[in-house]
Amino acid sequence: MPPVFDFYKKVKKDVSRIGWLLLLLVFLQIVMGKLTSAIYPYIPINLNAYKGIRFFLLTLCTTSIVLWIGKKILPVTWKEEQFERNFSYKTVGQTICMMVAIALTMSLVLNVIQNFFGISLAESALDESRDPLYMLYTSLSAVLVAPILEELFFRGFILQRLKQYDRGFAIVFAGLTFGLMHMNFMQGSMHIFTGMLLATVCVEYDSILLPILCHMGFNALMNVSTYLMNPVFSRAFTIALWAIAIYGWVCLCRSFQNRTKAVDKKLLALSLKQVSMILFFLVFVVFFLISIQAY
Repeated sequence: MPPVFDFYKKVKKDVSRIGWLLLLLVFLQIVMGKLTSAIYPYIPINLNAYKGIRFFLLTLCTTSIVLWIGKKILPVTWKEEQFERNFSYKTVGQTICMMVAIALTMSLVLNVIQNFFGISLAESALDESRDPLYMLYTSLSAVLVAPILEELFFRGFILQRLKQYDRGFAIVFAGLTFGLMHMNFMQGSMHIFTGMLLATVCVEYDSILLPILCHMGFNALMNVSTYLMNPVFSRAFTIALWAIAIYGWVCLCRSFQNRTKAVDKKLLALSLKQVSMILFFLVFVVFFLISIQAY
């Protein structure tokens, strides 16, 4: 078989397996979510506290299982240097600022779209409960567990596996799947782009630790904004977030000049035609349609 055909065959095989892993992750989240909801009546704990614990366990268990299986069927070698700090804290801060810029801008755009079409889209699977246990477990999940496991899966596994074929393709694919994996149109839309940003800095610094820290910092900021109860502090924090976003856009504009990578469109098109990836996109569309509510 000519080398070029062998190359595309390997890409198709890897992408197909990644697609099945993504579908497995969705399946596990749905099944374990239903099971943990069904056993609640038999557990002596208030509902909000249980929701927090349930969210924490779902994040921890489902992603860990899929990551373990993924490492078995598509081995990836992690280097010790990828978990050492070979970057400055300024890089971490600037990346978090860029993530905030993307998130707030996308939120504005999506709000305009919702108002124009007269629809409402679910923003998050989380409640804004003030129950201490709920806040503790959702915060632990969002700020610690999810950043570590998701970065290991999307940047440490998917990105590392695919960048051998083409770095630009790997960055776009890892960002796209990261966003869609949220199964939420509002979050997914913004996290496609934050995912590409995290993939870019991961490749640039050859570091998995860097995107983990940036993911933690970004989620911590968003978590604080969710649970601020004092109206004065809430408004002040919102103003601070927009100031961060403005600086983030300055950093983004500079980064595009230095970091822009060409994407192998043939590889991207080939990857999106795999059966497992088509099914994954269809699942996302179903969740998107379910989330739509008319005003």
